[in-house]
Amino acid sequence: MKKILIVGTAPNKMLDKYLEKIKKQLVKTKHRIYLLLTKKYENGLVDDYLNIESDSIKETLKLTNNVFDDVIVCLANSSLAYYKNVFFFLKNNNINKINIYFKDEIYEKNLDTIINFISDENIVYLNPDEIKFGVKGFKPIMCGENLDGDWDLDKFKFEDEIVFYNSFKEHFYEDVEWEKTEYLSRNLKQILEDKKNKWGCKNKEEFLERCRHLDELFLEMKKNGWVQNENSDFLTINIDRNGHILFNDGRHRLTFAKLLKINKIPAKILVRHKKWADFKKEIEKYAFEHKGKIYTEIDHIDLKNIEYVHDGRYEVIKSHISDDSKSVLDIGSHWGYFCSRLEKDLNKECVAVEVSEKHFYFLEKLKTAMNCNFNAVNENIFSFIDKNYKFDVIIALNIFHHFLKTGHLFNKFLKLLNKIESREMFFQSHKFHENQMKNSFFNLKPQEFAEFIVKNSKYNNFQEIGDFNGRKLFHIYK
Repeated sequence: MKKILIVGTAPNKMLDKYLEKIKKQLVKTKHRIYLLLTKKYENGLVDDYLNIESDSIKETLKLTNNVFDDVIVCLANSSLAYYKNVFFFLKNNNINKINIYFKDEIYEKNLDTIINFISDENIVYLNPDEIKFGVKGFKPIMCGENLDGDWDLDKFKFEDEIVFYNSFKEHFYEDVEWEKTEYLSRNLKQILEDKKNKWGCKNKEEFLERCRHLDELFLEMKKNGWVQNENSDFLTINIDRNGHILFNDGRHRLTFAKLLKINKIPAKILVRHKKWADFKKEIEKYAFEHKGKIYTEIDHIDLKNIEYVHDGRYEVIKSHISDDSKSVLDIGSHWGYFCSRLEKDLNKECVAVEVSEKHFYFLEKLKTAMNCNFNAVNENIFSFIDKNYKFDVIIALNIFHHFLKTGHLFNKFLKLLNKIESREMFFQSHKFHENQMKNSFFNLKPQEFAEFIVKNSKYNNFQEIGDFNGRKLFHIYK
C-alpha cells in the first residue's frame, strides 16, 4: 500500500480542491493518505491526521513516522521563501523529493534544489543596468531548472516594454498623475472589466492606494537604498543559452533601482538555459581537474563562486594604468579576464591573444556571456606581433618566462621585445627556483627580468607594484 504524506499549508477551501485532485489521481492505486497540519480540519478523503500542536510547522519538529512513498506540499501562493520552515522541516526529517501542488500545476522537485534557492548562498549581486532584456516570467517553483528549447529567444527590452517602468518614470520625474498613466488604466481595466484581482485590489480606490504605497517604497529606497527583507521574495533573473541575464520577476523594485541608479542589488537566478548550464559544468570540470581551482576569477554573476588561483592583480593594474592609454594587448590572455574588466571598467580597447585552443574556447564563450567587444585572437604571439605591434599598454602576466626555456624561443622573445611599441607594460615574473625552469636555456630573477625587458626594448623605467606569492608584478614604462 502506498503511503502518501500531504503537508496542508493551504487554506481549507483550497485544501479541499487539492485533496479531490490527489484522490482522483490515486483511484487505481492502493494508498493511505496522511495529512500533516497545524489547524483544525476534517476531510473524508484523509485516512490519518498528523496534527502538530503549534501555530506553524517549525523546522525542528520531528515526524514519528517519516517513511512515505510520496510527499505532497500544497501551497497557497508561489512564494517559496514564505514556506521556508516547511521545506527545512521536511529536509530535517530525511525527505529528499517532494511534489508541489500550486493552483492547477504539479511540480516534482528535489528538496535540496529548493533549499539552495531560498538560502542566502544563492544570492548574486549585479548592477541594475546589466538587466536589459527579459522573458515571460517563470514561477518561483521552477527554481533550479535547466531548460532546453527556445524560451530564451522570445525576449523584450525591459525599459521599452515594461509598462510600470515607463509609467513610474512619467509619474515621478514628469509629475504625471497616476490616473493618467498606462499602468493604472491597464490594471483598472483588468480589475473592473475582466474582474481580475490585482494585488488584492478590487476597485479604483484600492488600486490608487496601492500606487501611493509604491510612491512610499520608492522614496524609502531613495533614502535607504535597496533593503532586502528576510522573508520577502528576491528579484529573480534567468540566464539564457549564451550566459546573458534576463529579467524574470520583481519589476517594481528593479524599476526603482534603475531610476535611482543604485550600483548593486541582490537577486536570485531562477532558471538557466540547458546550454549555459552545460557550459558551466565544463568550467566546473576544468576546475576539478586542476585541484579545484581555475586560473583566475571570472567576472560573471553565475560563475563567481568558482575558486581561482590568482587574485588581486587586476586592482593593482587598474590603479596604475594611464588614463591616456586606450589600446591594450593582453599576451597569453587565458580566458580574457583582464580584457573584459578593462573594457567594462575603463572603456579600454583590448586585444586578447591566446595560443591554446582549449583556453581560447573558454575565452570566446565567456566573452559572449559578458557582452564584451574586445578582439580575441587564437594565435602565436610572435606571428601576431609581426602584424600588430603598436599598443598603448601591454599586459604580460606569468607568460614571458616560457620564452626563456629554449634558445629558439629566447631569440624570438628578444625580437618581440625590440619590436613592441607601447607607452607602458604590466609584467609579472615567475619565481626563480621553480621546477619548470630547472633546465631552461636562460633564467632570471624578478628584478633582473624587469631590467632585461627595459634593456632590450623601447622602455626606460620600471617599478615593482605588487608581490603575489613570490611572483612579482612590475609597471614598465617610457
